[in-house]
Amino acid sequence: MLSEVKPIPMNEPYFVEGNSLLYLALKYLVFGRILPGGGLDVFIHPMAFAGWGGLFVTSLNLIPVGQLDGGHVAYALFGARARRLYWPILVALLVLGTQWWTWLVWAFLLFWLGRVHAEPEDDLTLLSGGERALAIAVLVVFVMVFMPIPFQVFGMP
Repeated sequence: MLSEVKPIPMNEPYFVEGNSLLYLALKYLVFGRILPGGGLDVFIHPMAFAGWGGLFVTSLNLIPVGQLDGGHVAYALFGARARRLYWPILVALLVLGTQWWTWLVWAFLLFWLGRVHAEPEDDLTLLSGGERALAIAVLVVFVMVFMPIPFQVFGMP
């Protein structure tokens, strides 16, 4: 609520934070429109920026590969079949790297460190219905907070 909707500056550097589905919905609920749009954008208050940063870090941690928390959830939900997600996610990060170069760094890190899953002590007991629902909810949270292009700067020489 402390953030302001203002015209996008045309002749000075301008930082645009990325939109996830959740962040876009929150901006719509608070400001009644999809932003940026119509030459306007939200200039977020430092407290709101901290919240946005939390969403961004959460999205990174929930990538469903390897030692990341998302990888642990995928392994708990799908078992050894979760390893099938490795190459499609790596390719997706490489493709996203054409739009935001830092995804290439993440692709390299996950290529280097993401091939190994922590093996659970009990790999035989199936998840209960509640545990399965929680794991699915975590994967839905990942989809809701993931930002294909986390931020951009416009107007830089």
